[in-house]
Amino acid sequence: MKKVLFIDDDKYIVSLYLDIFGSAADIYFKVARDGTEGFVTTKNWRPDLVLLDILLPRLEGLGYLQKIRETEDLAKTPVIVVSNVDDADHIAKAEALGIEDYWVKSDVPPAMVLEKVRKVLAGL
Repeated sequence: MKKVLFIDDDKYIVSLYLDIFGSAADIYFKVARDGTEGFVTTKNWRPDLVLLDILLPRLEGLGYLQKIRETEDLAKTPVIVVSNVDDADHIAKAEALGIEDYWVKSDVPPAMVLEKVRKVLAGL
């Protein structure tokens, strides 16, 4: 079973994703509510894939990315940004930190996220 960590602080989005991934028998899904909690969970739980929002409390998404890339045993953790932040600067910074992909929430319906995550996991 693959492990997916979702780092997001939006209660509505988290609830939606918990419902979607809760029905997936092939994926164990866990949520962190900010970048700091996400980093600790990544270190202790070792997810196969991280879905990361950019705008987060305590440690924002790009800060989280920087921190895991600087941590030797986490540096190769696959990360997909799933955010409403859709500007070229954030996308370029995230890409420079080695993300798998960048999805804008409004462009990827939640029902499609599970399908896209399965495709990414199959290619890892």
